[in-house]
Amino acid sequence: MFLKVSKPFTMSQFRRLFKHSAIYAIGTVAQSAVAFLLIPVYTRYLSTANYGRLEIINTFGSILLMLITFGFGSAIMKTYFRDAKSEKERKELVGTMFLFVMPIAFAVVALLIFFSPQISAWLLGSREWAYLFRLLFISLFFMAFMNLAFALLRVKERSVKYTVLFLIRFFVVLGLNFYFIIWLKLDVKGILLANVIAFVIVSISLFPDVFKESKFKFSKIFFKKLWAFGLPIIPASIAVWVMDLSDRYFLEIFRTSEEVGIYSLGYKIGMIVDIVLVAPFQLTWPTFYFDISKKENASEIYARVLTYFTLAGTFFALILGMLAPEVIRLIAGQAFWDASKVVMLVAISYVFYGMHYVLAPGIHIKEKTKYYPLLVVIPAIINIILNYFIVPRYGMMGAAATTVASFILVIVITYLVANHYYPVKYDWKRIWGVWILGAAVFAASLFVKVDNLWLSMALKILILGLYAALLFAFGYLRKNELLKIKSMFRRK
Repeated sequence: MFLKVSKPFTMSQFRRLFKHSAIYAIGTVAQSAVAFLLIPVYTRYLSTANYGRLEIINTFGSILLMLITFGFGSAIMKTYFRDAKSEKERKELVGTMFLFVMPIAFAVVALLIFFSPQISAWLLGSREWAYLFRLLFISLFFMAFMNLAFALLRVKERSVKYTVLFLIRFFVVLGLNFYFIIWLKLDVKGILLANVIAFVIVSISLFPDVFKESKFKFSKIFFKKLWAFGLPIIPASIAVWVMDLSDRYFLEIFRTSEEVGIYSLGYKIGMIVDIVLVAPFQLTWPTFYFDISKKENASEIYARVLTYFTLAGTFFALILGMLAPEVIRLIAGQAFWDASKVVMLVAISYVFYGMHYVLAPGIHIKEKTKYYPLLVVIPAIINIILNYFIVPRYGMMGAAATTVASFILVIVITYLVANHYYPVKYDWKRIWGVWILGAAVFAASLFVKVDNLWLSMALKILILGLYAALLFAFGYLRKNELLKIKSMFRRK
Protein backbone atom coordinates (compact mmCIF):
# COMPACT_ATOMS: atom_id res chain seq x y z
CA MET A 1 0.00 0.00 0.00
CA PHE A 2 1.40 3.39 -0.96
CA LEU A 3 0.98 6.54 1.03
CA LYS A 4 -0.65 9.49 -0.65
CA VAL A 5 1.67 12.43 -1.27
CA SER A 6 -0.05 15.60 -0.12
CA LYS A 7 2.47 18.03 -1.64
CA PRO A 8 4.68 17.84 -4.71
CA PHE A 9 8.24 16.87 -3.94
CA THR A 10 10.89 19.58 -4.02
CA MET A 11 13.93 19.05 -6.25
CA SER A 12 16.10 18.33 -3.22
CA GLN A 13 13.66 15.65 -2.06
CA PHE A 14 13.68 14.08 -5.50
CA ARG A 15 17.46 14.10 -5.59
CA ARG A 16 17.47 12.36 -2.22
CA LEU A 17 14.87 9.85 -3.42
CA PHE A 18 16.83 8.97 -6.53
CA LYS A 19 20.13 8.90 -4.65
CA HIS A 20 18.85 6.31 -2.19
CA SER A 21 16.97 4.41 -4.90
CA ALA A 22 20.15 4.14 -6.97
CA ILE A 23 22.19 2.94 -3.99
CA TYR A 24 19.53 0.40 -3.00
CA ALA A 25 19.42 -0.78 -6.61
CA ILE A 26 23.07 -1.82 -6.40
CA GLY A 27 22.31 -4.12 -3.48
CA THR A 28 19.16 -5.49 -5.08
CA VAL A 29 20.93 -6.24 -8.35
CA ALA A 30 23.82 -7.86 -6.46
CA GLN A 31 21.38 -10.11 -4.60
CA SER A 32 19.73 -11.19 -7.85
CA ALA A 33 23.03 -11.43 -9.73
CA VAL A 34 24.26 -14.28 -7.52
CA ALA A 35 21.60 -16.61 -8.89
CA PHE A 36 22.54 -15.79 -12.48
CA LEU A 37 26.32 -15.81 -12.05
CA LEU A 38 26.12 -19.25 -10.48
CA ILE A 39 23.93 -20.76 -13.22
CA PRO A 40 26.96 -22.11 -15.16
CA VAL A 41 28.27 -23.70 -11.96
CA TYR A 42 24.94 -25.18 -10.88
CA THR A 43 24.07 -26.55 -14.32
CA ARG A 44 27.45 -28.20 -14.75
CA TYR A 45 28.05 -29.56 -11.25
CA LEU A 46 24.45 -30.36 -10.21
CA SER A 47 22.22 -32.88 -11.90
CA THR A 48 18.87 -31.64 -13.21
CA ALA A 49 17.19 -33.59 -10.38
CA ASN A 50 19.30 -31.96 -7.65
CA TYR A 51 18.84 -28.53 -9.23
CA GLY A 52 15.11 -29.19 -9.06
CA ARG A 53 15.36 -30.26 -5.41
CA LEU A 54 17.26 -27.06 -4.63
CA GLU A 55 14.43 -25.03 -6.16
CA ILE A 56 11.81 -26.89 -4.13
CA ILE A 57 13.78 -26.29 -0.93
CA ASN A 58 14.34 -22.58 -1.63
CA THR A 59 10.71 -22.11 -2.65
CA PHE A 60 9.58 -23.64 0.65
CA GLY A 61 11.94 -21.32 2.51
CA SER A 62 10.54 -18.23 0.79
CA ILE A 63 6.99 -18.86 1.96
CA LEU A 64 8.14 -19.74 5.49
CA LEU A 65 9.97 -16.41 5.68
CA MET A 66 6.77 -14.55 4.78
CA LEU A 67 4.87 -16.36 7.51
CA ILE A 68 7.33 -16.03 10.40
CA THR A 69 8.01 -12.31 9.86
CA PHE A 70 4.25 -11.47 9.78
CA GLY A 71 4.75 -8.68 7.25
CA PHE A 72 6.43 -6.58 9.97
CA GLY A 73 9.32 -5.68 7.65
CA SER A 74 6.80 -3.79 5.50
CA ALA A 75 4.72 -2.57 8.44
CA ILE A 76 7.60 -0.67 10.04
CA MET A 77 7.99 1.38 6.85
CA LYS A 78 4.59 2.94 7.63
CA THR A 79 4.57 3.00 11.43
CA TYR A 80 8.09 4.28 12.12
CA PHE A 81 7.40 7.94 11.36
CA ARG A 82 3.60 8.09 11.23
CA ASP A 83 2.77 6.38 14.53
CA ALA A 84 5.97 6.78 16.57
CA LYS A 85 6.24 10.48 17.42
CA SER A 86 9.57 10.59 19.23
CA GLU A 87 12.93 8.82 19.13
CA LYS A 88 12.03 6.99 22.33
CA GLU A 89 8.79 5.70 20.82
CA ARG A 90 10.59 4.66 17.64
CA LYS A 91 13.03 2.60 19.67
CA GLU A 92 10.10 0.98 21.47
CA LEU A 93 8.52 0.21 18.10
CA VAL A 94 11.69 -1.45 16.79
CA GLY A 95 12.17 -3.35 20.04
CA THR A 96 8.57 -4.58 19.97
CA MET A 97 9.03 -5.84 16.42
CA PHE A 98 12.12 -7.88 17.27
CA LEU A 99 10.80 -9.08 20.65
CA PHE A 100 7.72 -10.51 18.96
CA VAL A 101 9.16 -11.96 15.75
CA MET A 102 12.50 -13.46 16.79
CA PRO A 103 11.34 -15.73 19.67
CA ILE A 104 8.57 -17.06 17.43
CA ALA A 105 11.06 -17.54 14.59
CA PHE A 106 13.36 -19.47 16.94
CA ALA A 107 10.54 -21.72 18.15
CA VAL A 108 9.25 -22.36 14.63
CA VAL A 109 12.74 -23.14 13.33
CA ALA A 110 13.39 -25.54 16.21
CA LEU A 111 10.11 -27.32 15.45
CA LEU A 112 10.87 -27.48 11.73
CA ILE A 113 14.33 -28.92 12.37
CA PHE A 114 12.77 -31.64 14.53
CA PHE A 115 10.33 -32.56 11.76
CA SER A 116 12.86 -32.27 8.93
CA PRO A 117 12.60 -35.98 7.96
CA GLN A 118 8.82 -35.77 7.62
CA ILE A 119 9.03 -32.50 5.66
CA SER A 120 11.65 -34.00 3.35
CA ALA A 121 9.44 -37.03 2.70
CA TRP A 122 6.44 -34.77 2.05
CA LEU A 123 8.16 -32.38 -0.37
CA LEU A 124 10.83 -34.55 -1.99
CA GLY A 125 9.43 -38.04 -1.53
CA SER A 126 12.26 -39.27 0.70
CA ARG A 127 13.71 -38.66 4.16
CA GLU A 128 17.27 -38.80 2.83
CA TRP A 129 17.22 -35.06 2.10
CA ALA A 130 16.34 -34.07 5.69
CA TYR A 131 19.84 -32.65 6.29
CA LEU A 132 19.26 -30.14 3.48
CA PHE A 133 16.07 -28.91 5.12
CA ARG A 134 17.90 -28.54 8.44
CA LEU A 135 20.37 -26.19 6.76
CA LEU A 136 17.47 -24.27 5.22
CA PHE A 137 15.73 -23.88 8.58
CA ILE A 138 18.90 -22.68 10.31
CA SER A 139 19.36 -20.05 7.61
CA LEU A 140 15.67 -19.14 7.94
CA PHE A 141 16.18 -17.82 11.48
CA PHE A 142 18.93 -15.47 10.32
CA MET A 143 16.91 -14.51 7.23
CA ALA A 144 14.07 -13.39 9.50
CA PHE A 145 16.46 -11.24 11.53
CA MET A 146 17.98 -9.78 8.36
CA ASN A 147 14.54 -9.05 6.89
CA LEU A 148 13.63 -6.87 9.87
CA ALA A 149 17.07 -5.32 10.28
CA PHE A 150 17.31 -4.31 6.63
CA ALA A 151 13.85 -2.71 6.93
CA LEU A 152 15.24 -0.72 9.88
CA LEU A 153 18.18 0.47 7.77
CA ARG A 154 15.76 1.59 5.08
CA VAL A 155 13.61 3.71 7.41
CA LYS A 156 16.81 5.23 8.83
CA GLU A 157 17.93 5.93 5.22
CA ARG A 158 21.21 4.10 5.76
CA SER A 159 21.32 3.09 2.14
CA VAL A 160 25.12 2.86 1.97
CA LYS A 161 25.40 0.35 4.81
CA TYR A 162 22.38 -1.51 3.40
CA THR A 163 24.13 -1.91 0.07
CA VAL A 164 27.55 -2.69 1.54
CA LEU A 165 26.06 -5.57 3.52
CA PHE A 166 24.25 -6.86 0.44
CA LEU A 167 27.57 -6.76 -1.43
CA ILE A 168 29.33 -8.60 1.41
CA ARG A 169 26.62 -11.24 1.26
CA PHE A 170 27.01 -11.38 -2.52
CA PHE A 171 30.76 -12.02 -2.44
CA VAL A 172 30.60 -14.47 0.48
CA VAL A 173 27.86 -16.54 -1.18
CA LEU A 174 29.62 -16.41 -4.54
CA GLY A 175 33.02 -17.39 -3.15
CA LEU A 176 31.73 -20.15 -0.89
CA ASN A 177 29.60 -21.61 -3.67
CA PHE A 178 32.65 -21.93 -5.90
CA TYR A 179 34.64 -23.50 -3.05
CA PHE A 180 31.96 -25.87 -1.77
CA ILE A 181 30.63 -26.99 -5.16
CA ILE A 182 33.68 -27.06 -7.43
CA TRP A 183 36.43 -27.84 -4.93
CA LEU A 184 34.72 -29.85 -2.16
CA LYS A 185 31.96 -31.35 -4.38
CA LEU A 186 29.29 -30.74 -1.72
CA ASP A 187 26.49 -30.35 -4.27
CA VAL A 188 23.23 -28.84 -2.88
CA LYS A 189 24.56 -29.09 0.66
CA GLY A 190 27.35 -26.67 -0.28
CA ILE A 191 24.88 -24.12 -1.64
CA LEU A 192 22.75 -24.14 1.51
CA LEU A 193 25.81 -24.14 3.78
CA ALA A 194 27.17 -21.08 1.94
CA ASN A 195 23.87 -19.31 2.61
CA VAL A 196 24.01 -20.12 6.33
CA ILE A 197 27.54 -18.75 6.67
CA ALA A 198 26.76 -15.59 4.68
CA PHE A 199 23.56 -14.93 6.65
CA VAL A 200 25.35 -15.36 9.98
CA ILE A 201 28.07 -12.89 8.93
CA VAL A 202 25.55 -10.28 7.76
CA SER A 203 23.35 -10.78 10.85
CA ILE A 204 26.31 -10.18 13.15
CA SER A 205 27.10 -7.01 11.19
CA LEU A 206 23.50 -5.81 11.58
CA PHE A 207 23.21 -6.50 15.30
CA PRO A 208 24.88 -3.23 16.47
CA ASP A 209 22.35 -1.21 14.45
CA VAL A 210 19.44 -3.17 15.89
CA PHE A 211 20.79 -2.82 19.43
CA LYS A 212 21.38 0.92 19.00
CA GLU A 213 17.94 1.64 17.53
CA SER A 214 15.91 -0.57 19.89
CA LYS A 215 14.49 -0.30 23.35
CA PHE A 216 13.76 -3.87 24.30
CA LYS A 217 10.41 -3.17 25.87
CA PHE A 218 7.28 -4.75 24.43
CA SER A 219 4.58 -2.20 23.58
CA LYS A 220 1.04 -3.47 23.05
CA ILE A 221 0.12 -0.26 21.27
CA PHE A 222 2.90 -0.53 18.70
CA PHE A 223 2.37 -4.27 18.35
CA LYS A 224 -1.27 -3.67 17.38
CA LYS A 225 -0.20 -1.11 14.78
CA LEU A 226 2.41 -3.45 13.31
CA TRP A 227 -0.06 -6.33 13.35
CA ALA A 228 -2.85 -4.28 11.74
CA PHE A 229 -0.64 -3.31 8.82
CA GLY A 230 1.46 -6.46 8.47
CA LEU A 231 -1.20 -9.16 8.72
CA PRO A 232 -3.22 -8.14 5.61
CA ILE A 233 -0.01 -8.21 3.57
CA ILE A 234 0.45 -11.94 4.16
CA PRO A 235 -2.49 -13.25 2.05
CA ALA A 236 -1.49 -11.05 -0.89
CA SER A 237 2.16 -12.10 -0.52
CA ILE A 238 1.18 -15.76 -0.42
CA ALA A 239 -1.01 -15.26 -3.49
CA VAL A 240 1.90 -13.77 -5.44
CA TRP A 241 4.09 -16.63 -4.20
CA VAL A 242 1.50 -19.11 -5.51
CA MET A 243 1.56 -17.54 -8.97
CA ASP A 244 5.35 -17.25 -9.03
CA LEU A 245 6.53 -20.47 -7.44
CA SER A 246 3.85 -23.06 -6.62
CA ASP A 247 4.13 -24.64 -10.08
CA ARG A 248 7.42 -26.26 -8.93
CA TYR A 249 5.48 -28.36 -6.44
CA PHE A 250 3.01 -29.53 -9.06
CA LEU A 251 5.91 -30.49 -11.32
CA GLU A 252 7.57 -32.34 -8.45
CA ILE A 253 4.37 -34.23 -7.61
CA PHE A 254 3.10 -35.01 -11.11
CA ARG A 255 6.33 -35.08 -13.14
CA THR A 256 9.98 -35.38 -12.00
CA SER A 257 12.67 -33.50 -10.09
CA GLU A 258 14.60 -33.33 -13.37
CA GLU A 259 11.79 -31.38 -15.00
CA VAL A 260 11.61 -29.05 -11.98
CA GLY A 261 15.31 -28.31 -12.46
CA ILE A 262 14.99 -27.61 -16.19
CA TYR A 263 11.90 -25.44 -15.68
CA SER A 264 13.55 -23.51 -12.85
CA LEU A 265 16.49 -22.55 -15.04
CA GLY A 266 14.17 -21.29 -17.79
CA TYR A 267 12.15 -19.40 -15.18
CA LYS A 268 15.28 -17.67 -13.86
CA ILE A 269 16.16 -16.46 -17.35
CA GLY A 270 12.60 -15.27 -18.02
CA MET A 271 12.29 -13.37 -14.75
CA ILE A 272 15.18 -11.09 -15.73
CA VAL A 273 12.30 -8.91 -16.98
CA ASP A 274 11.23 -8.49 -13.37
CA ILE A 275 14.71 -7.63 -12.12
CA VAL A 276 15.62 -5.18 -14.89
CA LEU A 277 12.25 -3.58 -15.71
CA VAL A 278 9.34 -4.37 -13.39
CA ALA A 279 11.04 -4.06 -9.97
CA PRO A 280 12.70 -0.66 -10.70
CA PHE A 281 9.42 0.62 -12.16
CA GLN A 282 7.50 -0.61 -9.10
CA LEU A 283 9.94 1.28 -6.88
CA THR A 284 9.68 4.56 -8.80
CA TRP A 285 6.11 4.70 -10.17
CA PRO A 286 4.17 5.36 -6.91
CA THR A 287 6.12 8.56 -6.34
CA PHE A 288 5.04 9.91 -9.71
CA TYR A 289 1.47 8.78 -10.17
CA PHE A 290 0.07 10.71 -7.19
CA ASP A 291 1.66 13.91 -8.46
CA ILE A 292 0.52 13.16 -12.03
CA SER A 293 -3.06 12.80 -10.73
CA LYS A 294 -3.08 16.56 -10.02
CA LYS A 295 -2.55 17.38 -13.70
CA GLU A 296 -5.47 18.08 -16.03
CA ASN A 297 -4.23 15.53 -18.55
CA ALA A 298 -3.46 12.84 -15.95
CA SER A 299 -5.61 10.26 -17.70
CA GLU A 300 -3.75 10.79 -20.96
CA ILE A 301 -0.38 10.44 -19.23
CA TYR A 302 -1.40 7.19 -17.51
CA ALA A 303 -2.55 5.80 -20.87
CA ARG A 304 0.74 6.67 -22.53
CA VAL A 305 2.78 5.18 -19.70
CA LEU A 306 0.92 1.88 -20.10
CA THR A 307 1.54 1.89 -23.85
CA TYR A 308 5.25 2.51 -23.48
CA PHE A 309 5.69 0.16 -20.56
CA THR A 310 4.03 -2.55 -22.65
CA LEU A 311 6.26 -1.74 -25.60
CA ALA A 312 9.47 -1.78 -23.53
CA GLY A 313 8.45 -4.94 -21.68
CA THR A 314 7.41 -6.80 -24.82
CA PHE A 315 10.64 -5.87 -26.59
CA PHE A 316 12.73 -7.01 -23.62
CA ALA A 317 10.74 -10.24 -23.33
CA LEU A 318 11.39 -10.88 -27.04
CA ILE A 319 15.12 -10.42 -26.52
CA LEU A 320 15.09 -13.02 -23.75
CA GLY A 321 12.71 -15.44 -25.45
CA MET A 322 14.38 -15.34 -28.86
CA LEU A 323 17.96 -15.59 -27.64
CA ALA A 324 17.27 -18.08 -24.82
CA PRO A 325 18.20 -21.24 -26.82
CA GLU A 326 21.64 -19.84 -27.67
CA VAL A 327 22.29 -18.29 -24.26
CA ILE A 328 21.33 -21.45 -22.36
CA ARG A 329 23.54 -23.56 -24.63
CA LEU A 330 26.42 -21.24 -23.75
CA ILE A 331 25.93 -21.22 -19.96
CA ALA A 332 24.41 -24.62 -19.17
CA GLY A 333 25.05 -28.29 -19.77
CA GLN A 334 23.09 -30.15 -22.44
CA ALA A 335 20.70 -31.66 -19.88
CA PHE A 336 19.29 -28.14 -19.30
CA TRP A 337 18.87 -27.00 -22.91
CA ASP A 338 15.11 -27.59 -22.96
CA ALA A 339 14.78 -24.78 -20.40
CA SER A 340 14.73 -22.31 -23.30
CA LYS A 341 11.22 -23.47 -24.23
CA VAL A 342 9.58 -21.71 -21.26
CA VAL A 343 11.60 -18.48 -21.21
CA MET A 344 9.29 -16.46 -23.48
CA LEU A 345 6.17 -17.45 -21.55
CA VAL A 346 7.77 -16.58 -18.21
CA ALA A 347 9.16 -13.28 -19.51
CA ILE A 348 5.81 -12.11 -20.90
CA SER A 349 4.14 -13.16 -17.62
CA TYR A 350 6.28 -10.62 -15.77
CA VAL A 351 5.47 -7.98 -18.38
CA PHE A 352 1.78 -8.58 -17.62
CA TYR A 353 2.49 -8.40 -13.90
CA GLY A 354 4.29 -5.08 -14.39
CA MET A 355 1.35 -3.74 -16.40
CA HIS A 356 -0.92 -4.19 -13.40
CA TYR A 357 1.18 -1.61 -11.51
CA VAL A 358 0.54 0.89 -14.32
CA LEU A 359 -3.19 0.15 -14.21
CA ALA A 360 -3.46 0.33 -10.41
CA PRO A 361 -3.11 4.08 -9.57
CA GLY A 362 -6.87 4.64 -9.62
CA ILE A 363 -7.24 2.15 -6.76
CA HIS A 364 -4.80 4.14 -4.61
CA ILE A 365 -5.88 7.62 -5.72
CA LYS A 366 -9.51 6.84 -4.85
CA GLU A 367 -8.39 4.99 -1.69
CA LYS A 368 -10.02 1.69 -2.67
CA THR A 369 -7.13 -0.48 -1.50
CA LYS A 370 -9.58 -2.82 0.24
CA TYR A 371 -9.96 -4.43 -3.19
CA TYR A 372 -6.24 -5.00 -3.58
CA PRO A 373 -6.14 -8.57 -2.21
CA LEU A 374 -8.69 -9.58 -4.87
CA LEU A 375 -6.22 -8.60 -7.58
CA VAL A 376 -3.91 -11.46 -6.63
CA VAL A 377 -5.92 -13.88 -4.47
CA ILE A 378 -8.45 -14.80 -7.17
CA PRO A 379 -5.75 -15.35 -9.85
CA ALA A 380 -3.75 -17.40 -7.33
CA ILE A 381 -6.71 -19.73 -6.74
CA ILE A 382 -7.21 -20.07 -10.50
CA ASN A 383 -3.48 -20.76 -10.84
CA ILE A 384 -3.67 -23.69 -8.42
CA ILE A 385 -6.69 -25.15 -10.21
CA LEU A 386 -5.07 -24.82 -13.64
CA ASN A 387 -1.79 -26.31 -12.42
CA TYR A 388 -3.63 -29.29 -10.97
CA PHE A 389 -5.30 -30.13 -14.27
CA ILE A 390 -2.69 -28.98 -16.80
CA VAL A 391 0.73 -29.81 -15.30
CA PRO A 392 0.20 -33.62 -15.14
CA ARG A 393 -0.34 -33.72 -18.90
CA TYR A 394 1.75 -30.86 -20.28
CA GLY A 395 4.53 -30.59 -17.70
CA MET A 396 6.65 -27.46 -17.58
CA MET A 397 5.04 -25.93 -20.68
CA GLY A 398 1.68 -26.24 -18.93
CA ALA A 399 3.15 -24.66 -15.79
CA ALA A 400 4.47 -21.71 -17.79
CA ALA A 401 1.13 -21.32 -19.58
CA THR A 402 -0.79 -21.22 -16.29
CA THR A 403 1.57 -18.51 -15.06
CA VAL A 404 0.73 -16.42 -18.13
CA ALA A 405 -3.00 -17.02 -17.63
CA SER A 406 -2.78 -16.02 -13.95
CA PHE A 407 -1.04 -12.73 -14.64
CA ILE A 408 -3.47 -11.92 -17.47
CA LEU A 409 -6.25 -12.35 -14.91
CA VAL A 410 -4.39 -9.96 -12.57
CA ILE A 411 -4.44 -7.35 -15.35
CA VAL A 412 -8.12 -7.87 -16.10
CA ILE A 413 -9.24 -7.57 -12.46
CA THR A 414 -6.97 -4.57 -11.83
CA TYR A 415 -8.29 -2.81 -14.91
CA LEU A 416 -11.94 -3.44 -14.03
CA VAL A 417 -11.59 -2.24 -10.44
CA ALA A 418 -9.31 0.75 -11.12
CA ASN A 419 -11.22 1.96 -14.16
CA HIS A 420 -14.52 1.73 -12.31
CA TYR A 421 -13.36 4.34 -9.80
CA TYR A 422 -10.88 6.27 -11.95
CA PRO A 423 -11.64 5.92 -15.69
CA VAL A 424 -8.69 6.04 -18.08
CA LYS A 425 -8.94 5.59 -21.84
CA TYR A 426 -6.01 3.31 -22.55
CA ASP A 427 -4.87 2.87 -26.14
CA TRP A 428 -5.66 -0.84 -26.36
CA LYS A 429 -5.47 -0.75 -30.16
CA ARG A 430 -1.79 0.18 -30.03
CA ILE A 431 -1.11 -2.24 -27.19
CA TRP A 432 -2.68 -5.11 -29.11
CA GLY A 433 -0.66 -4.04 -32.14
CA VAL A 434 2.56 -4.28 -30.12
CA TRP A 435 1.60 -7.77 -28.94
CA ILE A 436 0.50 -9.06 -32.35
CA LEU A 437 3.67 -7.83 -34.04
CA GLY A 438 5.71 -9.28 -31.19
CA ALA A 439 4.03 -12.67 -31.53
CA ALA A 440 4.67 -12.65 -35.29
CA VAL A 441 8.33 -11.75 -34.82
CA PHE A 442 8.81 -14.44 -32.16
CA ALA A 443 7.16 -17.02 -34.43
CA ALA A 444 9.53 -15.99 -37.24
CA SER A 445 12.53 -16.50 -34.95
CA LEU A 446 11.51 -20.13 -34.39
CA PHE A 447 12.34 -20.83 -38.04
CA VAL A 448 15.97 -19.85 -37.49
CA LYS A 449 17.70 -23.24 -37.46
CA VAL A 450 21.45 -22.66 -37.65
CA ASP A 451 24.06 -24.86 -35.98
CA ASN A 452 26.48 -21.98 -35.44
CA LEU A 453 25.40 -20.26 -32.20
CA TRP A 454 26.81 -16.85 -33.04
CA LEU A 455 25.28 -16.80 -36.51
CA SER A 456 21.94 -17.87 -35.03
CA MET A 457 22.10 -15.04 -32.49
CA ALA A 458 23.03 -12.53 -35.21
CA LEU A 459 20.04 -13.55 -37.35
CA LYS A 460 17.68 -13.21 -34.39
CA ILE A 461 19.08 -9.78 -33.54
CA LEU A 462 18.31 -8.75 -37.12
CA ILE A 463 14.73 -9.98 -36.61
CA LEU A 464 14.53 -7.87 -33.43
CA GLY A 465 15.67 -4.88 -35.47
CA LEU A 466 12.88 -5.63 -37.92
CA TYR A 467 10.41 -5.59 -35.01
CA ALA A 468 11.55 -2.10 -34.00
CA ALA A 469 11.24 -0.91 -37.60
CA LEU A 470 7.73 -2.35 -37.88
CA LEU A 471 6.68 -0.59 -34.69
CA PHE A 472 7.66 2.73 -36.22
CA ALA A 473 6.15 1.84 -39.59
CA PHE A 474 2.75 0.96 -38.09
CA GLY A 475 2.77 3.97 -35.76
CA TYR A 476 2.93 1.94 -32.54
CA LEU A 477 6.20 3.64 -31.60
CA ARG A 478 6.12 7.42 -32.01
CA LYS A 479 9.26 9.42 -31.43
CA ASN A 480 7.50 12.62 -30.35
CA GLU A 481 5.49 10.82 -27.63
CA LEU A 482 8.56 9.02 -26.38
CA LEU A 483 10.34 12.35 -25.97
CA LYS A 484 7.33 13.81 -24.10
CA ILE A 485 7.26 10.94 -21.60
CA LYS A 486 11.02 11.26 -21.10
CA SER A 487 10.83 15.02 -20.52
CA MET A 488 7.93 14.58 -18.09
CA PHE A 489 10.04 12.38 -15.82
CA ARG A 490 13.05 14.68 -16.17
CA ARG A 491 10.98 17.60 -14.87
CA LYS A 492 10.29 15.62 -11.72
